[in-house]
Amino acid sequence: MRVFLKYLLWGFGVIVLLSYALLTISVTQGYLYKELSIYLSKITKNRIIIEDINLSNYPLLSIDAKINNRSKIHLVGSVNLRGLDMNYTLYGDSFAYNQFVLDERIDFRGNIHGDYQYLLFNGEGKIDNHHNQSLGEITIHNGSFDIKHQHLLAHYHLHIDELSYLEPYLHHRYRGEFESDGTIESNHKDFVIQGKTGSFEGDLHYLYVPKSIKLNLKGVSLVKLLEQYGSKALLSAKIFGKVEYIISEKTTYIDTKLKEAHFRKSNITDTIQQTTGINLLSHQYNKSSFVGKYKNGKLLADIKIDDGKNHLYFNQTTIESRSKKLNAQFELKMRSQEFHGKLYGTLHNPKLSLNLSKLLKYQIDRELGTLLNANQKEELKRGIDHYKDQLKEVNIDEVKEQAKDFLKKFF
Repeated sequence: MRVFLKYLLWGFGVIVLLSYALLTISVTQGYLYKELSIYLSKITKNRIIIEDINLSNYPLLSIDAKINNRSKIHLVGSVNLRGLDMNYTLYGDSFAYNQFVLDERIDFRGNIHGDYQYLLFNGEGKIDNHHNQSLGEITIHNGSFDIKHQHLLAHYHLHIDELSYLEPYLHHRYRGEFESDGTIESNHKDFVIQGKTGSFEGDLHYLYVPKSIKLNLKGVSLVKLLEQYGSKALLSAKIFGKVEYIISEKTTYIDTKLKEAHFRKSNITDTIQQTTGINLLSHQYNKSSFVGKYKNGKLLADIKIDDGKNHLYFNQTTIESRSKKLNAQFELKMRSQEFHGKLYGTLHNPKLSLNLSKLLKYQIDRELGTLLNANQKEELKRGIDHYKDQLKEVNIDEVKEQAKDFLKKFF
Protein backbone atom coordinates (compact mmCIF):
# COMPACT_ATOMS: atom_id res chain seq x y z
CA MET A 1 0.00 0.00 0.00
CA ARG A 2 2.91 2.38 0.66
CA VAL A 3 3.99 1.89 -2.98
CA PHE A 4 0.51 2.73 -4.24
CA LEU A 5 0.47 5.91 -2.12
CA LYS A 6 3.87 6.86 -3.50
CA TYR A 7 2.84 6.56 -7.14
CA LEU A 8 -0.53 8.14 -6.52
CA LEU A 9 1.22 11.25 -5.26
CA TRP A 10 3.61 11.17 -8.17
CA GLY A 11 0.47 11.28 -10.28
CA PHE A 12 -0.05 14.84 -9.07
CA GLY A 13 3.27 15.62 -10.66
CA VAL A 14 1.93 14.30 -13.97
CA ILE A 15 -1.00 16.71 -13.68
CA VAL A 16 1.33 19.66 -13.13
CA LEU A 17 3.59 18.68 -16.02
CA LEU A 18 0.65 18.13 -18.31
CA SER A 19 -0.91 21.50 -17.48
CA TYR A 20 2.36 23.39 -17.77
CA ALA A 21 3.37 21.64 -20.98
CA LEU A 22 0.02 22.47 -22.51
CA LEU A 23 0.79 26.15 -22.14
CA THR A 24 4.46 26.13 -23.06
CA ILE A 25 4.74 23.77 -26.03
CA SER A 26 4.19 25.69 -29.21
CA VAL A 27 2.77 23.44 -31.92
CA THR A 28 -0.16 23.42 -34.28
CA GLN A 29 -3.46 21.88 -33.22
CA GLY A 30 -2.89 18.77 -35.32
CA TYR A 31 0.35 17.84 -33.57
CA LEU A 32 -0.62 18.89 -30.04
CA TYR A 33 -1.77 15.47 -28.79
CA LYS A 34 1.25 13.69 -30.20
CA GLU A 35 3.79 16.24 -28.95
CA LEU A 36 2.31 16.32 -25.44
CA SER A 37 2.25 12.52 -25.29
CA ILE A 38 5.92 12.26 -26.27
CA TYR A 39 6.91 15.05 -23.87
CA LEU A 40 5.06 13.59 -20.85
CA SER A 41 6.21 10.04 -21.56
CA LYS A 42 9.82 11.20 -21.68
CA ILE A 43 9.58 13.23 -18.47
CA THR A 44 7.71 10.57 -16.45
CA LYS A 45 9.43 7.53 -18.05
CA ASN A 46 5.96 6.01 -18.45
CA ARG A 47 3.65 5.75 -21.45
CA ILE A 48 1.29 8.75 -21.34
CA ILE A 49 -1.14 9.17 -24.24
CA ILE A 50 -3.21 12.34 -24.61
CA GLU A 51 -6.64 11.33 -25.92
CA ASP A 52 -8.55 14.61 -25.85
CA ILE A 53 -8.07 18.30 -25.02
CA ASN A 54 -11.01 20.70 -25.04
CA LEU A 55 -9.90 24.36 -25.24
CA SER A 56 -13.17 25.81 -26.50
CA ASN A 57 -13.86 27.58 -23.19
CA TYR A 58 -10.28 28.63 -22.38
CA PRO A 59 -9.05 29.40 -19.70
CA LEU A 60 -11.44 26.59 -18.68
CA LEU A 61 -10.35 23.34 -20.27
CA SER A 62 -10.60 19.59 -19.96
CA ILE A 63 -7.97 16.94 -20.65
CA ASP A 64 -8.23 13.15 -20.99
CA ALA A 65 -5.16 10.94 -20.95
CA LYS A 66 -4.28 7.26 -20.65
CA ILE A 67 -1.49 5.99 -18.34
CA ASN A 68 0.42 2.88 -19.46
CA ASN A 69 -2.63 1.59 -21.37
CA ARG A 70 -4.35 0.70 -18.07
CA SER A 71 -5.90 3.63 -16.25
CA LYS A 72 -7.19 7.01 -17.37
CA ILE A 73 -7.12 10.49 -15.92
CA HIS A 74 -9.70 13.19 -16.58
CA LEU A 75 -8.96 16.82 -15.66
CA VAL A 76 -11.28 19.78 -15.81
CA GLY A 77 -10.66 23.34 -14.63
CA SER A 78 -8.69 26.45 -15.31
CA VAL A 79 -5.03 26.75 -16.30
CA ASN A 80 -2.89 29.80 -16.97
CA LEU A 81 0.80 30.66 -16.96
CA ARG A 82 0.78 31.37 -13.21
CA GLY A 83 -1.02 28.28 -11.96
CA LEU A 84 -4.04 26.00 -12.11
CA ASP A 85 -7.22 24.98 -10.33
CA MET A 86 -8.39 21.60 -11.59
CA ASN A 87 -10.57 18.71 -10.48
CA TYR A 88 -9.23 15.30 -11.44
CA THR A 89 -10.49 11.73 -11.69
CA LEU A 90 -8.08 8.80 -11.87
CA TYR A 91 -9.91 5.60 -12.79
CA GLY A 92 -9.56 2.26 -14.51
CA ASP A 93 -9.73 -1.52 -14.24
CA SER A 94 -6.07 -1.52 -13.20
CA PHE A 95 -3.23 0.87 -12.50
CA ALA A 96 0.45 0.77 -13.46
CA TYR A 97 3.24 3.27 -12.90
CA ASN A 98 6.95 2.48 -13.15
CA GLN A 99 7.36 -1.04 -11.71
CA PHE A 100 4.18 -0.94 -9.63
CA VAL A 101 1.11 -2.75 -10.99
CA LEU A 102 -2.29 -2.89 -9.28
CA ASP A 103 -4.65 -5.32 -11.01
CA GLU A 104 -7.73 -3.91 -9.30
CA ARG A 105 -10.28 -1.26 -10.16
CA ILE A 106 -9.48 2.24 -8.94
CA ASP A 107 -11.58 5.38 -8.69
CA PHE A 108 -9.80 8.39 -7.16
CA ARG A 109 -11.14 11.95 -7.28
CA GLY A 110 -9.89 15.27 -5.96
CA ASN A 111 -8.63 18.77 -6.60
CA ILE A 112 -5.25 20.38 -7.20
CA HIS A 113 -4.79 24.13 -7.19
CA GLY A 114 -2.28 26.92 -6.66
CA ASP A 115 0.61 28.52 -8.52
CA TYR A 116 3.26 26.38 -10.16
CA GLN A 117 5.68 27.03 -7.31
CA TYR A 118 3.38 25.87 -4.52
CA LEU A 119 0.39 23.60 -5.09
CA LEU A 120 -2.31 22.36 -2.71
CA PHE A 121 -4.19 19.12 -3.27
CA ASN A 122 -6.65 16.65 -1.78
CA GLY A 123 -8.55 13.60 -2.87
CA GLU A 124 -10.36 10.45 -1.94
CA GLY A 125 -11.05 7.17 -3.62
CA LYS A 126 -11.59 3.46 -3.41
CA ILE A 127 -10.18 0.22 -4.75
CA ASP A 128 -12.40 -2.71 -5.79
CA ASN A 129 -11.48 -6.14 -7.07
CA HIS A 130 -13.02 -7.62 -10.19
CA HIS A 131 -15.73 -9.35 -8.12
CA ASN A 132 -17.02 -5.91 -7.09
CA GLN A 133 -15.70 -6.44 -3.55
CA SER A 134 -14.40 -3.30 -1.90
CA LEU A 135 -10.73 -3.57 -0.91
CA GLY A 136 -10.52 -0.25 0.85
CA GLU A 137 -10.65 3.51 0.75
CA ILE A 138 -8.05 6.25 1.01
CA THR A 139 -8.41 9.96 1.73
CA ILE A 140 -5.64 12.51 1.21
CA HIS A 141 -6.04 15.97 2.69
CA ASN A 142 -3.98 19.08 3.47
CA GLY A 143 -1.57 18.14 0.71
CA SER A 144 1.07 20.61 -0.44
CA PHE A 145 3.81 20.49 -3.07
CA ASP A 146 6.68 23.00 -3.02
CA ILE A 147 7.92 22.79 -6.61
CA LYS A 148 11.11 24.79 -6.10
CA HIS A 149 12.35 22.65 -3.21
CA GLN A 150 10.70 19.45 -4.49
CA HIS A 151 9.05 18.96 -1.10
CA LEU A 152 5.71 17.19 -0.80
CA LEU A 153 3.66 16.77 2.37
CA ALA A 154 0.18 15.26 2.78
CA HIS A 155 -2.03 13.73 5.46
CA TYR A 156 -3.91 10.52 4.77
CA HIS A 157 -6.53 8.19 6.18
CA LEU A 158 -6.46 4.57 5.03
CA HIS A 159 -9.17 1.95 5.53
CA ILE A 160 -8.76 -1.62 4.26
CA ASP A 161 -11.84 -3.84 4.47
CA GLU A 162 -10.06 -7.19 4.35
CA LEU A 163 -6.27 -7.58 4.26
CA SER A 164 -6.42 -11.07 2.76
CA TYR A 165 -7.51 -9.53 -0.57
CA LEU A 166 -4.10 -7.84 -0.76
CA GLU A 167 -2.07 -11.05 -0.50
CA PRO A 168 -0.63 -10.69 -4.06
CA TYR A 169 0.85 -7.29 -3.08
CA LEU A 170 1.82 -7.91 0.57
CA HIS A 171 3.24 -11.40 -0.18
CA HIS A 172 1.52 -12.82 2.90
CA ARG A 173 -2.07 -13.70 3.80
CA TYR A 174 -2.88 -11.09 6.43
CA ARG A 175 -6.43 -11.13 7.80
CA GLY A 176 -9.03 -8.69 9.03
CA GLU A 177 -9.70 -4.98 8.84
CA PHE A 178 -7.01 -2.30 8.98
CA GLU A 179 -7.37 1.42 9.61
CA SER A 180 -4.63 4.02 9.85
CA ASP A 181 -3.89 7.76 9.84
CA GLY A 182 -0.61 9.46 9.08
CA THR A 183 1.50 11.66 6.87
CA ILE A 184 3.44 11.25 3.62
CA GLU A 185 6.52 13.35 2.97
CA SER A 186 8.90 13.45 0.04
CA ASN A 187 11.88 15.54 -1.02
CA HIS A 188 14.85 15.18 -3.38
CA LYS A 189 16.28 12.13 -1.61
CA ASP A 190 13.75 10.61 0.76
CA PHE A 191 10.22 9.29 0.76
CA VAL A 192 8.75 8.90 4.25
CA ILE A 193 5.43 7.49 5.44
CA GLN A 194 4.52 7.61 9.10
CA GLY A 195 1.30 6.90 10.90
CA LYS A 196 -0.51 5.11 13.67
CA THR A 197 -3.28 2.56 14.00
CA GLY A 198 -5.50 1.34 16.79
CA SER A 199 -6.50 -1.81 14.92
CA PHE A 200 -4.63 -3.92 17.49
CA GLU A 201 -6.27 -2.44 20.63
CA GLY A 202 -3.16 -0.50 21.72
CA ASP A 203 -1.21 2.11 19.77
CA LEU A 204 1.05 1.05 16.92
CA HIS A 205 3.15 3.84 15.41
CA TYR A 206 5.05 3.13 12.19
CA LEU A 207 7.66 4.90 10.13
CA TYR A 208 8.71 3.95 6.60
CA VAL A 209 11.93 5.35 5.18
CA PRO A 210 13.85 4.00 2.17
CA LYS A 211 16.14 1.85 4.35
CA SER A 212 13.78 0.48 6.99
CA ILE A 213 10.31 0.19 8.49
CA LYS A 214 10.12 0.94 12.21
CA LEU A 215 7.28 0.03 14.55
CA ASN A 216 6.76 1.42 18.04
CA LEU A 217 4.25 -0.64 20.05
CA LYS A 218 2.43 0.57 23.17
CA GLY A 219 -0.01 -1.89 24.70
CA VAL A 220 -0.65 -3.67 21.39
CA SER A 221 -2.55 -6.96 21.68
CA LEU A 222 -0.28 -9.88 20.79
CA VAL A 223 -3.33 -12.01 19.96
CA LYS A 224 -4.81 -9.48 17.52
CA LEU A 225 -1.45 -8.76 15.93
CA LEU A 226 -0.72 -12.43 15.22
CA GLU A 227 -4.31 -13.14 14.15
CA GLN A 228 -3.97 -10.47 11.48
CA TYR A 229 -0.70 -12.11 10.44
CA GLY A 230 -2.60 -15.41 10.19
CA SER A 231 -0.90 -17.10 13.17
CA LYS A 232 -2.11 -18.35 16.54
CA ALA A 233 -0.57 -16.81 19.65
CA LEU A 234 0.89 -19.00 22.41
CA LEU A 235 0.30 -16.09 24.80
CA SER A 236 -2.17 -13.31 25.27
CA ALA A 237 -0.21 -10.20 26.25
CA LYS A 238 0.20 -6.47 25.74
CA ILE A 239 3.35 -5.60 23.79
CA PHE A 240 5.60 -2.63 24.53
CA GLY A 241 8.76 -2.01 22.54
CA LYS A 242 10.25 -1.71 19.07
CA VAL A 243 10.32 -3.74 15.89
CA GLU A 244 12.45 -2.77 12.90
CA TYR A 245 12.65 -4.25 9.41
CA ILE A 246 15.93 -3.52 7.59
CA ILE A 247 15.04 -3.62 3.89
CA SER A 248 18.54 -4.34 2.54
CA GLU A 249 19.00 -7.25 4.98
CA LYS A 250 15.42 -8.50 4.67
CA THR A 251 15.60 -8.96 8.43
CA THR A 252 13.21 -8.02 11.23
CA TYR A 253 14.64 -7.17 14.66
CA ILE A 254 12.41 -7.46 17.74
CA ASP A 255 13.00 -5.91 21.18
CA THR A 256 9.83 -5.98 23.28
CA LYS A 257 8.44 -6.33 26.79
CA LEU A 258 5.24 -8.27 27.49
CA LYS A 259 2.74 -7.20 30.14
CA GLU A 260 -0.31 -9.06 31.46
CA ALA A 261 0.93 -12.23 29.77
CA HIS A 262 -1.21 -15.37 30.01
CA PHE A 263 -0.52 -18.69 28.36
CA ARG A 264 -3.25 -19.89 26.03
CA LYS A 265 -4.08 -23.58 25.74
CA SER A 266 -1.95 -25.14 23.01
CA ASN A 267 -0.01 -28.26 22.14
CA ILE A 268 3.02 -26.72 23.87
CA THR A 269 1.23 -26.04 27.19
CA ASP A 270 -0.30 -29.54 27.07
CA THR A 271 3.13 -31.10 26.52
CA ILE A 272 4.68 -29.13 29.38
CA GLN A 273 1.84 -30.12 31.74
CA GLN A 274 2.05 -33.79 30.77
CA THR A 275 5.82 -33.82 31.36
CA THR A 276 6.14 -31.66 34.48
CA GLY A 277 2.64 -31.77 35.98
CA ILE A 278 2.47 -27.95 35.97
CA ASN A 279 -0.51 -26.12 34.52
CA LEU A 280 0.74 -22.87 32.95
CA LEU A 281 -2.71 -21.46 32.21
CA SER A 282 -3.49 -20.13 35.68
CA HIS A 283 -0.70 -17.54 36.02
CA GLN A 284 -0.21 -13.95 34.87
CA TYR A 285 3.27 -12.68 34.08
CA ASN A 286 4.16 -8.97 34.05
CA LYS A 287 7.97 -9.09 33.71
CA SER A 288 8.28 -10.89 30.41
CA SER A 289 10.26 -10.13 27.27
CA PHE A 290 10.59 -11.19 23.64
CA VAL A 291 13.90 -10.40 21.92
CA GLY A 292 14.98 -11.83 18.59
CA LYS A 293 15.15 -11.52 14.81
CA TYR A 294 13.32 -12.99 11.82
CA LYS A 295 15.01 -13.70 8.49
CA ASN A 296 14.52 -16.11 5.59
CA GLY A 297 11.47 -17.69 7.22
CA LYS A 298 13.26 -18.41 10.51
CA LEU A 299 12.72 -16.83 13.92
CA LEU A 300 15.67 -16.72 16.36
CA ALA A 301 14.65 -15.49 19.80
CA ASP A 302 14.92 -15.54 23.58
CA ILE A 303 11.45 -15.62 25.13
CA LYS A 304 11.32 -15.02 28.87
CA ILE A 305 7.96 -15.35 30.64
CA ASP A 306 8.41 -14.09 34.21
CA ASP A 307 6.41 -12.73 37.15
CA GLY A 308 9.37 -12.10 39.46
CA LYS A 309 8.98 -15.40 41.36
CA ASN A 310 8.06 -17.96 38.74
CA HIS A 311 9.37 -18.12 35.21
CA LEU A 312 9.46 -20.06 31.98
CA TYR A 313 12.33 -19.34 29.59
CA PHE A 314 12.62 -20.46 25.97
CA ASN A 315 16.26 -19.59 25.27
CA GLN A 316 18.02 -19.88 21.89
CA THR A 317 14.64 -20.51 20.28
CA THR A 318 14.38 -21.24 16.56
CA ILE A 319 11.05 -21.57 14.73
CA GLU A 320 10.81 -22.17 10.99
CA SER A 321 7.70 -20.57 9.52
CA ARG A 322 7.04 -23.11 6.76
CA SER A 323 7.75 -26.40 8.49
CA LYS A 324 6.77 -25.10 11.97
CA LYS A 325 9.91 -26.82 13.24
CA LEU A 326 10.73 -25.83 16.81
CA ASN A 327 13.88 -25.97 18.92
CA ALA A 328 14.51 -24.22 22.25
CA GLN A 329 16.38 -24.53 25.53
CA PHE A 330 13.75 -24.92 28.24
CA GLU A 331 13.85 -23.63 31.82
CA LEU A 332 10.84 -23.71 34.15
CA LYS A 333 10.74 -22.63 37.77
CA MET A 334 7.34 -22.69 39.41
CA ARG A 335 5.65 -23.85 42.62
CA SER A 336 8.98 -24.73 44.27
CA GLN A 337 9.89 -26.93 41.32
CA GLU A 338 12.58 -26.45 38.71
CA PHE A 339 13.00 -28.12 35.33
CA HIS A 340 15.61 -27.80 32.58
CA GLY A 341 15.60 -29.41 29.18
CA LYS A 342 14.95 -29.05 25.49
CA LEU A 343 11.74 -28.32 23.62
CA TYR A 344 11.78 -29.65 20.07
CA GLY A 345 9.60 -31.12 17.31
CA THR A 346 7.03 -28.83 15.70
CA LEU A 347 4.48 -26.32 16.92
CA HIS A 348 1.77 -28.89 16.17
CA ASN A 349 3.62 -31.81 17.74
CA PRO A 350 6.08 -30.49 20.36
CA LYS A 351 8.23 -32.74 22.54
CA LEU A 352 9.99 -31.98 25.81
CA SER A 353 13.18 -33.69 26.96
CA LEU A 354 14.20 -32.95 30.57
CA ASN A 355 17.76 -32.78 31.84
CA LEU A 356 17.51 -35.48 34.55
CA SER A 357 20.89 -34.73 36.15
CA LYS A 358 19.89 -31.11 36.79
CA LEU A 359 16.47 -32.23 37.99
CA LEU A 360 18.02 -34.76 40.42
CA LYS A 361 20.53 -32.22 41.74
CA TYR A 362 17.74 -29.69 42.29
CA GLN A 363 15.57 -32.23 44.13
CA ILE A 364 18.47 -33.36 46.33
CA ASP A 365 19.47 -29.77 47.12
CA ARG A 366 15.88 -28.94 47.98
CA GLU A 367 15.40 -31.96 50.26
CA LEU A 368 18.74 -31.49 52.04
CA GLY A 369 17.91 -27.82 52.41
CA THR A 370 14.98 -28.71 54.63
CA LEU A 371 17.14 -30.97 56.86
CA LEU A 372 20.44 -29.12 57.18
CA ASN A 373 21.44 -25.68 58.38
CA ALA A 374 23.90 -23.51 56.44
CA ASN A 375 27.01 -24.72 58.36
CA GLN A 376 26.05 -28.37 57.89
CA LYS A 377 25.52 -27.87 54.14
CA GLU A 378 28.95 -26.31 53.78
CA GLU A 379 30.61 -29.09 55.77
CA LEU A 380 28.80 -31.71 53.70
CA LYS A 381 30.03 -30.09 50.51
CA ARG A 382 33.64 -30.02 51.74
CA GLY A 383 33.41 -33.64 52.83
CA ILE A 384 32.03 -34.80 49.48
CA ASP A 385 34.75 -32.91 47.63
CA HIS A 386 37.43 -34.46 49.89
CA TYR A 387 36.27 -38.03 49.37
CA LYS A 388 35.87 -37.46 45.64
CA ASP A 389 39.53 -36.38 45.40
CA GLN A 390 40.73 -39.35 47.42
CA LEU A 391 38.64 -41.95 45.64
CA LYS A 392 41.38 -43.17 43.31
CA GLU A 393 43.97 -43.58 46.10
CA VAL A 394 41.97 -45.19 48.88
CA ASN A 395 40.53 -48.67 49.21
CA ILE A 396 36.80 -48.61 48.40
CA ASP A 397 35.78 -50.44 51.58
CA GLU A 398 37.80 -47.95 53.61
CA VAL A 399 35.99 -45.07 51.85
CA LYS A 400 32.60 -46.61 52.64
CA GLU A 401 33.39 -46.82 56.36
CA GLN A 402 34.71 -43.26 56.50
CA ALA A 403 31.66 -42.00 54.60
CA LYS A 404 29.33 -43.71 57.06
CA ASP A 405 31.10 -42.07 60.00
CA PHE A 406 30.97 -38.70 58.24
CA LEU A 407 27.24 -38.88 57.49
CA LYS A 408 26.39 -39.89 61.08
CA LYS A 409 27.25 -36.30 62.07
CA PHE A 410 24.17 -35.13 60.16
CA PHE A 411 21.52 -37.85 60.59
